[in-house]
Amino acid sequence: MLGQLSEVAAHLDEHQAPRVELRLCQVMAQLAGTAATMAWYTGFRRRAQKYYLLVLRAAHVGDGMVFGANVLAGMARQMLYRDQPQDALELIRLAQGGARHVARPRVRAMLHTREAWAYAAMGRTAALQQATAQAAEALADAKPNEEPYWIAYFDKAELADTTGGRLLDLARQNPKEHAEAAATESVKPWPGAAPRPAATTRWTASAWPSATSCSVT
Repeated sequence: MLGQLSEVAAHLDEHQAPRVELRLCQVMAQLAGTAATMAWYTGFRRRAQKYYLLVLRAAHVGDGMVFGANVLAGMARQMLYRDQPQDALELIRLAQGGARHVARPRVRAMLHTREAWAYAAMGRTAALQQATAQAAEALADAKPNEEPYWIAYFDKAELADTTGGRLLDLARQNPKEHAEAAATESVKPWPGAAPRPAATTRWTASAWPSATSCSVT
């Protein structure tokens, strides 16, 4: 993976036709996103952050604002695991703003669930409920085969899982008020949806870059 990333970077150091450079930046964004995930899961958190920033730069140059929003959502997840919900919320709002006019329903729904995660960590119940409702509303407009492959996992079952997870976060803070709702949502069946473990949460600052090149320097 890192060898492929280095090879793409070497091609970008050479003079390329605009169309070729655009495609190379798109490939670099995909490779760096995978490298960031690998680094995160193997415990190299700072290295993952560097790869995330590289993805953002490459996605911006490669006209990949939606993929960049996905990367910001991943960075926000890191902040949430580090108990920094305000930083996470700022990243999510940045992602939502940057991809507002190009993101399809599943991506918008996913971003709203990350927003809800931040609100849950802050104990902001009303804001969580609003973000969750917005996620459900966005997902209702989703159609098959109209969005990037990397968001295909986000269906009604996934929304139920993440919603249950956020309610569990609230239940840990205030069991009497939220435990029953968390238990109900986490086992809620979704006919026709792919099975998922109940109430699963997935892993997991910067602005949209102003770079004009995605080459590694």
